[in-house]
This record gives sequence, structure tokens and C-alpha cells, in this order.
Amino acid sequence: MKLIYLVLFSGFLLFGCSMHPKEIVVSTNQKTSKQPKPGNTNSSRLAKEFPLQSNVLSKPTAAKRFIQESTPLCIKETIKPIDRRIILELPEGESLKKQINITDNQSFIIQRIKAESCFSLTFENDIFDMTDRYYTNGLRFEWSSPSVAHSPVSRLMLSYGHPATNTYSVYLTQNMYTPISTKIPPALSGNDRPYSAYMILGHRKESTDATRQLKFTNDIILGVIGSYSLGSLMQQGVHKSLPTNDPPLGWETQISNDVIAGYRLQVEKNITGGNQWQAALLAAAEAGTLYDNLMAGFRIEAGKNMFYRNNQSVETIKQSKQKVKLHAYFQGESRIIGYDATLQGGMFNHNNIYTLTKDEIDLFVLKAETGFSVRYLQYGLELGQTIISPEYTGGRIHKWGRITLNLYFR
Repeated sequence: MKLIYLVLFSGFLLFGCSMHPKEIVVSTNQKTSKQPKPGNTNSSRLAKEFPLQSNVLSKPTAAKRFIQESTPLCIKETIKPIDRRIILELPEGESLKKQINITDNQSFIIQRIKAESCFSLTFENDIFDMTDRYYTNGLRFEWSSPSVAHSPVSRLMLSYGHPATNTYSVYLTQNMYTPISTKIPPALSGNDRPYSAYMILGHRKESTDATRQLKFTNDIILGVIGSYSLGSLMQQGVHKSLPTNDPPLGWETQISNDVIAGYRLQVEKNITGGNQWQAALLAAAEAGTLYDNLMAGFRIEAGKNMFYRNNQSVETIKQSKQKVKLHAYFQGESRIIGYDATLQGGMFNHNNIYTLTKDEIDLFVLKAETGFSVRYLQYGLELGQTIISPEYTGGRIHKWGRITLNLYFR
């Protein structure tokens, strides 16, 4: 049943986004010929006459003529003359200085790569809610940059088949989970969450389509669960360094070492709102050796100068001049849980001291998150609060807080 849900849901997402099986993503780093531009009146046309954020040349003949008249052509061998959709990604704000030669039976789509880079450091912990249980600590380093678009992993990401702004990022995440009490090993307390921790390296591509008010995000992750993730070492070290904390008992029973690999796809569709607020519906599917689940939810956000939610070049340039930007949000979601390695153990290594069975895990989990952020020039701060319903039979509602520091580069 889990597999059927994932297949149907993924097919729905792909069909709704009008994905095409035959497509080529062309980088602007391709070598161009040194022939001069044709000497005609159209050769000096500015890029603003060919808007990157929403233009689709549905008539290949017209596209070919425009390119031949306005820009130097790439080497012909770079694109084979067959019937395919060509997606060209240009750095945000760059004109069509480098282009491709297309034939009459090819369609042509332009996407932009977000020019702004950002380094983010996120710290999550339930100490903000005066507890020490379940999801107890999370640490995340993330780097978003146009240079990530040239990573070989980017070729594995699903392409969004419409004009959009693409944001590429890589991140390193470590999450830790404990039973309801760290003073009693879970194997002795009975029905409880096992000790577990994982560390993953992820690659994300986010496509924002302002015309359709749609955001298409996909992630690929690879990592490890178990002692190799160093979760037990970190928590024990923190508890020992604080004289008021007792050392946690039971980490020797944590989920055994296993490989993590997974893929996540999410679609966010704005349904109403304006320049200062927006409401959207969310849908996501996740499959792999860490989590298998389906998600549906909604998101409401408001803010001043919400430039990062806008895909229009003119608005981005205009609003980026604002020194202070404010943003607040509330997100609610429900999940259908098919598999959770932090509760059930890894898929390949079943040599675990203590885990929960599938019948002991709650099939439906509710989650809500609220927070706000402020940005001044290139510095940003985000604060958030999350609450989640019980994840297993006999479990409790859990809460934790989040702090994110952002540093922007352009």
C-alpha cells in the first residue's frame, strides 16, 4: 500500500507540473564561436525586450530567427538536431550573450539561476521548551549558490518544464532522538522511542514560477544512521560539560549503523494573497531508507519586502534595495507514515537492540510550525517554534524551537 501511495502521488505531481521525459538542460558555460554578430538593426536589442522570467518561444522558427539575428551561436555539436525540449538556465540578470542553435522541431524554454548566495546555520533543540526527549537536537549547515548548479548531482534532479527561477543548495544535517527520559534506557522503560541519530548530506533544487504561482522543490540525500553519525558522542559531551545535567543513559542501545539514501519532492501552490501576504497549499512525497511518507498541508505568510518570494527580475532588483525585510509564517501539515528509520531501524541492518514495530507507530502525524525572520542588508535571523503530535502508541506531543543565522552574498 505504501508503494502504491508513493507511485500515485509522484505521478500526480509530475503530471501537474507538465513534465516532459525528453529534455535537455543547457548551461550557459558552453563555449561559443568567435564569429561576430550579424550586422543588422536587431543585433543591439536589449535583454529587457526578451524577458527571462516568463517568456516561452513556442514557435521554434521564430526562436531560431531571433537567436541567429541577436546572439552568437554555440557549436552545433552541442545539441543534436532531434525533437526535444531545450531548457536554458541563465544567471539571474545576465543577458542572452551566450545562446544555442536550435532547429525547427525544438521548443525553447528559459530559466534563471538565482544570483544571490547564502550561508545558513540552523540550531534546533527542545531546550527552548524545557524538555529533553524525542527530537532533542538538530544542527544544519547550508550553502545556496549559483555554483551548486554545476554539481554532477544537479543532473539527477527533476527539471521543472516552465520558465522559473532556480535556487541550488547543499546542506549537512545532524539530528538526534532520545526516549522520553534519558535517565532510563528505553529497553527497560517499555514502550518508548529508541535512541537514534543520523547525519546526511543533501542536495536541493528549488524552482519558483511566478507566473503560475508555483514552487517545485526536490532533494536528494545520502548519509548514515547510527553511531557513525556522532550523535551520541555530541549529546554525551554536552551533558558532561554542564554540571547541572546528568549523563544520558542508554545510547549503547541506539539504532545500529546503516546507510541512508532518499529522495523528496514537494510542490507549493499559492492560492491567494498579494504583495504583503500569501496563502499556499503544500503536497510532498518522500521515499528512501530514512523516511517513506506522504504529506499535505498549507502555509500562510506575511511580510514587508518579501522579495525572495517573487520571481520577477524588476521586482527583485527594486526590493533588494530595501535595507530591512520582515517575514512571518504559519505552516500546518499532516503526514501518512509508511516507514521511519529513527523508530524502526535501518532497512539493511536489522541487528538492533531496541526498536519499535510498524504496529506501534502512528500512521497519521500532525505537525505545525510558526516563526518569523528579519533581514538587515546581508544579515538575517530566523526564529521558529514547532509542535508535533505523538509519533508512536503511548507517545506524547512534542515541541522544539529553532534559530537560524543567515549571511547573504551577491
